Amino acid sequence: MKPSFIVIQIAILLGSLLYGCADPGERDNPYDSVSASYDPAVAFDSVSTKDISQLYDERDGRIYRVVKIGGLHWMAENLNYQVDSSFCYNDEPDNCNKYGRLYQWAAAVGMNESYNKQNVYMDEDYGKGLCPKGWSLPSLYTWKNLIDYVNGADYLKSKYAWGRDDNGYDSYGFTALPGGFRESNGTYKEESYMASFWTSSEESATIGKKFYMKVGYAGGYEGIDSKYTAQSVRCVKD
Repeated sequence: MKPSFIVIQIAILLGSLLYGCADPGERDNPYDSVSASYDPAVAFDSVSTKDISQLYDERDGRIYRVVKIGGLHWMAENLNYQVDSSFCYNDEPDNCNKYGRLYQWAAAVGMNESYNKQNVYMDEDYGKGLCPKGWSLPSLYTWKNLIDYVNGADYLKSKYAWGRDDNGYDSYGFTALPGGFRESNGTYKEESYMASFWTSSEESATIGKKFYMKVGYAGGYEGIDSKYTAQSVRCVKD
């Protein structure tokens, strides 16, 4: 009996050591939906007071909320800096105030319209996109890391504005709004049903890579589209 008791004690000790070595952010994260103490409202309040700050865009004086998630600082609002090849949903200025602007891919990466039909080869040393100084247009890889960290788009979606009452928890203060997008022919689609963001990644000379969230789907997804379509933009701090 005594040897068995010793084996049990050793097993308990090893288990405790392994648990203690785990990332405390994963185990005790108040924003983790699997935590027994998780409460979306409390999580948002905690983020609001601790990890959200502001970004001042010196180009037009606009101020954006900023949130820190997984070690990266993200804009917590869509970019609303006016340039050529950018649009307000349905061409209504009030929608720019609500959702930010929609940008063709070349505009989003800070290039002229000719780059909607040729490769740009964005990288760390060449171009940061249309984002304010010190910020960059995130790659598809960066978006995928974000969605993996928060365990699904529902924790990034806003608590309002999504169709079919499919609102998110907005657990990190990211407030992803369903601002839709603009087709290359000028048709606007998916307001209230999709949040779609350009990435700095390319599929080909005429096709860009995007990251999107939809009504009825808990995840976030990678996609491709013509560079002449116009999508939302979020920026990440360098």
